Amino acid sequence: MPEAADAMADEERPNRRILLIAGFAMVVVLGSADIVLDLREQGATPHIYLEVALVAVALGMALWLSRGWRLAAVEARRLAEEAVRHRADQATWREEAARALLGFAAAIERQFDAWELTGAERATARGLLRGLSLRAIAERDARSERTVRQHAVAVYRKAGVAGRAELAAFFLSGLPEADTPVPSTPSAAGEFRG
Repeated sequence: MPEAADAMADEERPNRRILLIAGFAMVVVLGSADIVLDLREQGATPHIYLEVALVAVALGMALWLSRGWRLAAVEARRLAEEAVRHRADQATWREEAARALLGFAAAIERQFDAWELTGAERATARGLLRGLSLRAIAERDARSERTVRQHAVAVYRKAGVAGRAELAAFFLSGLPEADTPVPSTPSAAGEFRG
């Protein structure tokens, strides 16, 4: 709904601009015509000076608003182009992240092979690494929580770790510290080894 309201507001803005400019133009045209008529009839009077000032202010406001709208349009185009660049950067980052995650997932699966985990143990280990509770893993895999707990114990035993935290640490211990420079290209980082 907010998007529909924004679209309607965007459609109304040009109409408002046209009406406002038309209003100022009418003041300028009608005021100028009145000044010419008054000059013919009365000559220069304080009333005419007041009308000249009114016409000048209306003309100045019309020019000022027109300039402001042009600048706003230029800024809107710049922001739209910047948004397109940001979306492209985001898409690139997501692609790189997806490739990195696939590589990380493949490394995890190779380690599961080395530990000789069964299919059910692998599913449990993946759930544990994602931070799922034993109950959530059981519901996801349509197994009992007790069975999932037994699979988790088997995973910990085969991996040689004491629990979920050590299992996660096994795979994440190779991540750089906060103050460690990280290679900017995936190929420079080499393959992750847990």
